[in-house]
Amino acid sequence: MTEAKELTTEFIGLADAHGIESFVKKDEADSGFLTTVGLRAATNRQRHAVVFRAFLYGPDAEMVNHLIKDGEFVSALNALKLYADEIFVENHWLKSFELIPNPDLDPWHG
Repeated sequence: MTEAKELTTEFIGLADAHGIESFVKKDEADSGFLTTVGLRAATNRQRHAVVFRAFLYGPDAEMVNHLIKDGEFVSALNALKLYADEIFVENHWLKSFELIPNPDLDPWHG
């Protein structure tokens, strides 16, 4: 196994038209977190909200976390899409995931 694969971690998160809203390591996400992000995605479909699972190499995950902490949610989602080894989204949310980030998709944005 390559060193990069050994240092890859699975994350779970919530993203929408405005970028990444939540992003945690899978092993740190309890069932309450999973329920919460699922409900938030289901109730915010107008913003194309989706739950995702992503596998990232350590430094790439740190970059995504840094962007989120700096309030750069759109850039964080773009970085996730660019650097993740794999990203999984449920089929019924896949089209939305392909469209985001794009704040103009939010009907309440303005």
